[in-house]
Amino acid sequence: MNTPTPQKPDQKPGFISGILSALAALIGIQSSRNRERDFKRAKPEVLIFGGMIAVMLFILCVLLAVRVAMQHAAQ
Repeated sequence: MNTPTPQKPDQKPGFISGILSALAALIGIQSSRNRERDFKRAKPEVLIFGGMIAVMLFILCVLLAVRVAMQHAAQ
């Protein structure tokens, strides 16, 4: 997954880029180039917070899918 905005090679990934990177890693589509960039340049706080947001979004999606499935099963 490419970053949403072009970055200079020496520029640190931003907050949104950290969240998108965590989401991509969570679902398994993170490119090796972006993963290496994150480990070399990103602040750990951004990646940790991005990971927490990614996990919360994943849990909310699963809960929503279960709720929709349960409503359709009850009809």
